[in-house]
Amino acid sequence: MADYKTIKGFKTQSYATDPVAATAAWSSQAAMNTARRVGATAQTASTSAGQIGAGGPATSTSSNTEQFNGTAWTEVNNMLAAEFDLGGTGTQTNAIGVGSGDSSESWNGTCWSEGNNLNTPRSLMASAGTGNTSALVAGGSPSAKATVETWNGTSWAETADLGTARYALSGGGTATAALAMGGMAAPGSPSYANVEEWNGTSWSEVADLTTDRGIGAAAVTDTENALYFAGATIPGAGGGVPANMRTLTEKWNGTSWTETGDLATGRAYANGSGTATAALCMGGGVLPPGSALTEEFNDYSSTNPAPAKTMMNEGQIWYNTTGGALKFTVNSGNWASGNSMNTARYGPGDSGSTGTTTATLCFGGDINPGGPPRMINNTEQYDGTSWSEKNNLTTARGQSSGTGTTTAGLCIGGEGPPPGFAKLTNVEDWDGTSWTATTALATAKYALGGAGIQTASIAFGGYTGSNVDTTESWNGSSWTEVNDLNTARSSFGGAGEFTNALAIGGNPPSTNSEAWDGTSWTTITAINTGRSNCGVTGNSTLGLVFGGSVPGSPGMTANTENWDGTSWTELNNLGTARNNMGEGGSSTAAVLGGGSPNPAVNGSTEIWTYSNSIQTVTIT
Repeated sequence: MADYKTIKGFKTQSYATDPVAATAAWSSQAAMNTARRVGATAQTASTSAGQIGAGGPATSTSSNTEQFNGTAWTEVNNMLAAEFDLGGTGTQTNAIGVGSGDSSESWNGTCWSEGNNLNTPRSLMASAGTGNTSALVAGGSPSAKATVETWNGTSWAETADLGTARYALSGGGTATAALAMGGMAAPGSPSYANVEEWNGTSWSEVADLTTDRGIGAAAVTDTENALYFAGATIPGAGGGVPANMRTLTEKWNGTSWTETGDLATGRAYANGSGTATAALCMGGGVLPPGSALTEEFNDYSSTNPAPAKTMMNEGQIWYNTTGGALKFTVNSGNWASGNSMNTARYGPGDSGSTGTTTATLCFGGDINPGGPPRMINNTEQYDGTSWSEKNNLTTARGQSSGTGTTTAGLCIGGEGPPPGFAKLTNVEDWDGTSWTATTALATAKYALGGAGIQTASIAFGGYTGSNVDTTESWNGSSWTEVNDLNTARSSFGGAGEFTNALAIGGNPPSTNSEAWDGTSWTTITAINTGRSNCGVTGNSTLGLVFGGSVPGSPGMTANTENWDGTSWTELNNLGTARNNMGEGGSSTAAVLGGGSPNPAVNGSTEIWTYSNSIQTVTIT
């Protein structure tokens, strides 16, 4: 008989404090020595952030510089000139502070030195880069700017403009791979939700923030992992009180923005540092002298482990030595019914892991799987409450794949309508309003998988007359063959990001699981229940598989399993066993619609929410 460690992958231990749930939340940290707003930061992680700039409008400039060690702020050498509305990027030993006009100063870990000036004077800009040898600034004021400049360690050079001119925007990343988020057009005017991505040559629109705002703050790991927090909808004219100062925090996964744990204190003109899983929000406020408040964000995961504690895992058992109790964690994840789709369907394309429980797109499908198939071109969008009809695909199809968001998506391949039932190479772009044909796949196929966003996707596996293992990569204009799946398959569950995806199950029903890291596929731990035509959300770090086709009668399952990056754990079942549904979301918050609970086609909706809780073992 297998023992507990073999089954769950960990052993029973003793802890003085209970393990920590994998949650995303802000907590208070030591205040800065000098209150400020609209300063600048240089950072690589939240525990080593350096507040390098100054706070306040022109009447309250400062040259003060402080450094954070994870516990407290320490005064270090001042900037050469008192500044405000500054941009900054880098690390504690290699940083640059720029703007507040055209000034540029470099930090070497000990002191500041004067550098060559910007070509275009500006303030309230987005900044990105690795420090005083490589940086980028974008947008800014006075008047909303689209101009972008890059720094090579010696001088600033003009490069390709932003698509949308703006100021009071936020940014992060490197000088060749950056994000520019939010912003405003003019004092007192509404703010933007626009997000643009820089690839070293040009800017492209990606999915919008869930809430438009500017004068916010950001922490960026890379262009596929970022946070945007604080800010306001409308800045006060002349630096006055902004409207709707925000505690809101949004997380970017490379395809969509999702609301996560809020700040304790709403603020504008704050500064951000760190990564998408470990960040700081510093200063901010409304009027001079600003605030000294510091809050720290942690989203505990395998790459950001909880300090001195073990994260809660489903089924984990431990002895709490402080309370003298034996405890264990249980899953409280459940599926709940939602409003049905307008058109019941089987095998639609969908926005998968780029969708959310408040923004998922389903398109195409078959409305008569029990009889002669009838493919449709119908598109519907889920807003968290109900499905609404949108403009149709240009080509009716079933068993296609989808990537992107409800404002910028792709429909890839599929099976055409009778009598031909053509295997399709057709790819269509969705702009939030309508579909447009774009560059076709190299190989015609259906029942394939997809992952990514409209400008960076992969399409993998599928059926061409036989199961295939091919993977094609999309750069926004063309498809390129890349490394194959290890196992040729079709009618499987596929989801994730351009560099972080899953391929689960397959036809005939299989337990086979593979993970994509941006370069190649790796076989990972098999799912517990072999299946095909299943739903999958999440990515290769945290995933969810549910439903699907299984051998025997009635031929489908309601089984749900969670992937924690190492193993699969069975969770609470779907309310209705089904296969070939459309879905969107993550491993902790997902939505599905449609499918086929044999023999009828289905339009019902189910919504998944998940959390872990601690219970105490009681012996009677």
